[in-house]
Amino acid sequence: GLLSVWNKDLFSFRYSFTGDGYLGVCVEWKDSLLYIVNVYSSCNLSGKRKLWSDLLDFKKNNAPGEWCIGGDFNSVTKVGERRGCHAVGGQTERVEFTLFIDAMEVVDIPMMGKKFTWSNSDGSAMSRLDRFLLSDGFIEKGSITNQWVGNRDISDHCPIWLGCS
Repeated sequence: GLLSVWNKDLFSFRYSFTGDGYLGVCVEWKDSLLYIVNVYSSCNLSGKRKLWSDLLDFKKNNAPGEWCIGGDFNSVTKVGERRGCHAVGGQTERVEFTLFIDAMEVVDIPMMGKKFTWSNSDGSAMSRLDRFLLSDGFIEKGSITNQWVGNRDISDHCPIWLGCS
């Protein structure tokens, strides 16, 4: 499951929305709407395509606003975002994921800390599956500078924080 938690004094909650692989909230923040989406994508390509299509349709059919989409996308944008993983996510998937990012008009801001966000138990396979994708307006209004990947603990994924000035 997915859980989203926020400080009720920071935003004015409008509504929540959900679909296969995501949970989102629409809030009023700094005189505009902000869509915050928590993602846990399917591992199979058809599930990822459905997630990408659903989010694009949601954006197209709702009021304009800023976007913060974060979580486990189970996809990479570049070959160098995987190490030791064979036959998992080929060029077609990388291209489609990049096209989704472009169509959503969000950017993958610089990552600090660790290079990979997921690894198997012995560290022989690692990937950057987790990330924040942000609209330019959210980056500007939130003074966002980077995303920071912390150390793994009990999960096989590392925590990620947004850094701001």
